Amino acid sequence: MQTNTEVSQVKRGVGLIGSTEPRIHTPLLNCASKAQEVADLAERIGLPLIAWQRWVLDDLLSVDDEGNFKKKTALILVARQNGKTHLARMLILAHLFLWGSKNVLGMSSNRNMALDTFRQVAWTIDEGQAFARIKAELEYLGYSIKYQILSPHTHANIPALRKRLFIVGFRSKEECEAFTFPEEIPLTKSVFDFLYDEVEDKFYFKADAVHFETTAPAQHGKVYQLRRTYLRENKNNLLPTITHTIGTGGNNNVPVIRDYKGVRKITPEELFRFQGANNFITPSAVSTAYQQVGNAVCVDVVERIAKNIKKVIERPLTSR
Repeated sequence: MQTNTEVSQVKRGVGLIGSTEPRIHTPLLNCASKAQEVADLAERIGLPLIAWQRWVLDDLLSVDDEGNFKKKTALILVARQNGKTHLARMLILAHLFLWGSKNVLGMSSNRNMALDTFRQVAWTIDEGQAFARIKAELEYLGYSIKYQILSPHTHANIPALRKRLFIVGFRSKEECEAFTFPEEIPLTKSVFDFLYDEVEDKFYFKADAVHFETTAPAQHGKVYQLRRTYLRENKNNLLPTITHTIGTGGNNNVPVIRDYKGVRKITPEELFRFQGANNFITPSAVSTAYQQVGNAVCVDVVERIAKNIKKVIERPLTSR
């Protein structure tokens, strides 16, 4: 076992970046490795490896003189949201497209988490190709198109992170050229402006039902995301991106807050308000309602796009 206990001084206000080399690791093999093949693949698809991922792969993918892998197992302990899923994704892609592996097995304590990793692999494989097909089909049908990624927190004054690609097509090339997507607007509202003062008791957690990443309990005025049984603070003060898998397999990815009664989930009705859908009639099954809001698109963003389309098609004939 090798350790590295060196500690360096960091000035206040300077961003912290984790160490590439772990504090504790087994002896490195220091031999030929297939890590460069994975790094090259990641660069080609526009998803480059970060330093700690490359460091891990250099040793994990060590090979002998015949090109066979020397290691069968690797145990990696990394904090949340630091790229473990991307590392798994690139290993899966390498096995599928570089090394011809017949079987790639993904496991997790939660089935949906394992499925999500493979969905990301599928999206990565299809990314660009799907959009290219859509674009080509629209142009074949005679449309001129413009497209842009917009989010409620930048274009609807709604504190929710939900980046989506919007495509607008016109039969007239001149109208397409005249069209512009909405400009960004200041975000003046907070997550708590969209929450109800009273919700049903079933959305509250029982005492000791949820563990925290730190010893500090959930605080008022902050938003958390529940991953399995752990709460992680969302430090950007935005509602985290809600996907169609929310609430499946237990409490997967459900946003959480603390109010005067305790720690609770943000309800489906509240989440629909972040989509601009007030007084929306939700399904009686909570899990179905969560999935429905995860599939929704922010109404306010769509409305602003539609208004800009309306301006173009209602222009006086002399300006067309």
